[in-house]
Amino acid sequence: MSFVYPLGLLGLIGVPILIIIYLLKNKYTEQIVASTYLWTLSEKFLKKKKQKKLLSGLISLILQIIAVVTISLLVAHPVITIPNGAKEYCFILDGSGSMNVRYLEELSDLEESNNLDELGTKSKFDIGKEEVKYIIENSNNGSMFTLIYVGENTRVIYENTIDRVKAVELLSKLEPSGVTVDYKTAISYAQEKFNANSSLVTYLVTDKPYKSNNIEVINVTDLEKDNNYTITDLNFTQTDMLKVSGNVVSYNESTTLEVEIYVDDKLITTENVICSKNEFKEFIFETENSDFKYIKAVIKNEDTLLQDNEKIVYNIEKEHGYTALLVSNNPFYLETVINTFGNITVDVITPGSYSDSITGYSLYVFDSFNPEVLPSDGTIWLFGVETSISGSGFSVQDVVTNEEGLELSYPKNSTTLYKELTKGLLKDKIVVSKLVKYGLYRNFTTLLTYQGNPVIFTGTTDNGNREVVFSFDLHNSNFPLLLDYLVLFKNLINYSFPVIMEESNYECGDTVLINVLSSFDSIRVDSPKGNVQYLDVTSEVAEIVAVEPGVYTLSITEGESRKEFSFFVSMPLEESDTDSSDLEELEINLQGELENNYIDGIYDKLLILFIIISVIFVIDWMVYCYEQYQLR
Repeated sequence: MSFVYPLGLLGLIGVPILIIIYLLKNKYTEQIVASTYLWTLSEKFLKKKKQKKLLSGLISLILQIIAVVTISLLVAHPVITIPNGAKEYCFILDGSGSMNVRYLEELSDLEESNNLDELGTKSKFDIGKEEVKYIIENSNNGSMFTLIYVGENTRVIYENTIDRVKAVELLSKLEPSGVTVDYKTAISYAQEKFNANSSLVTYLVTDKPYKSNNIEVINVTDLEKDNNYTITDLNFTQTDMLKVSGNVVSYNESTTLEVEIYVDDKLITTENVICSKNEFKEFIFETENSDFKYIKAVIKNEDTLLQDNEKIVYNIEKEHGYTALLVSNNPFYLETVINTFGNITVDVITPGSYSDSITGYSLYVFDSFNPEVLPSDGTIWLFGVETSISGSGFSVQDVVTNEEGLELSYPKNSTTLYKELTKGLLKDKIVVSKLVKYGLYRNFTTLLTYQGNPVIFTGTTDNGNREVVFSFDLHNSNFPLLLDYLVLFKNLINYSFPVIMEESNYECGDTVLINVLSSFDSIRVDSPKGNVQYLDVTSEVAEIVAVEPGVYTLSITEGESRKEFSFFVSMPLEESDTDSSDLEELEINLQGELENNYIDGIYDKLLILFIIISVIFVIDWMVYCYEQYQLR
């Protein structure tokens, strides 16, 4: 026997104290007086034998000593060690996408007859957690538990805990992800524990077909109930008509799938697709071309895995719609080229109509016009500015004119941004009749020069806004007549309006990259299950790993404006394929021989001690009452 809190035995000091009190208590002598003499004399005629008070006092003392000893032992928490009476458990819990498959719960006969409309479901993951919970709750005292969750990453939920209540509580909080998992890290961790204790009892809870010599595999799949249909892909093309295409598959049976196709929130058509088992079947639909945000396809047939019955593809161009303000007296060249690329709405005004109070545009273009104050929002393009502007990062030094033409040249530059902005250029001869010489007091990326002076350059303003500067008016050059004109402006538009998201469709486990503009104040991501995450806006690119199937919402705040983008995350095909009847069992083992040398168990039923001490106090009280009212 051992004690959890040995200092509790200090309570045994009360035993000698009780004995000393008993020995030193006041001894008194009874004296017979006239009023009690007759009563005392009458006792001689009674046949009843008088109890000895000494015996009753000793009984009370003994019970009090027992109570003190019991309380001390209770505080010290004695435990009885049972050799080889407990085990060390290690659970590896599969949290992959296929563990979301749900089965109807097994109900009693009464429930089946009266509550047919209220049948509940349990996922494979729920069943797996119940298996682990049962093993934990029915293990011997002193057993130790380690739980490894394998989902979007491999996590040790707890290690070597003997607290069964806490172990079950943490287990209940886990949920399956949507990713395909790899047990390599979990097995490596279990191997370390197995090397330390070759009697480690290891369980793998999964729905995959595994077998092992020294790992207990709990397979939660019910092949008779598994039945799943999946939309594998969805695409669209826009010409004169909007063409929607995709593929579906039935993994467990041959059937006709009912596929609904939506354009935004409007149901356009329902396609009946005849599928053979494990055969990918294409569906194609055409409708009138229109402006839309997304297309959605939904399988209406009921199956056991709902997370792969829907697919959404977003119109990225629609998602990235922008507005531009063009301030110019001759807007033709610029208005035409801006409208050519991207989803940009252009508002044109004359310089006399412009005011510093105008805000809310994604792009401000000042064509041969000097604003007194640069806008604090959006990207800024400046053409032929002849007066220095505060916060622009450059100053006006001189104006150079030549009616015969000033030939521009490309500098030697190997930076990534320079290569991106000049990508695709033929670098034809560009000649201008008038340009402004600027002095730069901030780092800019120069694209074209004249005798070493920057002519076209990009950078940022004091407010952090992206800025593109042309030191000449387009009308004073041959540039708009060259093919490079369109190519360069396409690159500049991409620079000015970086695509926030390159794609709108991902698989669970993919890393989603988000381009961050300097004007972004915050980026919030809402997952399909309602989990919220805020991303870092101090770097050029933010990223998030998508682990939940469904629609993610990206909310971007820029000052008082707020934009929303969406992207869809689907479950990997290998997780959707729930038919494992034809698959061979895979080997998964720990290195080494499993032994049966278990750890020592413990017995610490405190409830019994509580009962004993309660009985002792009740008996002591009864003896006290008997002594007071029967023996006197």
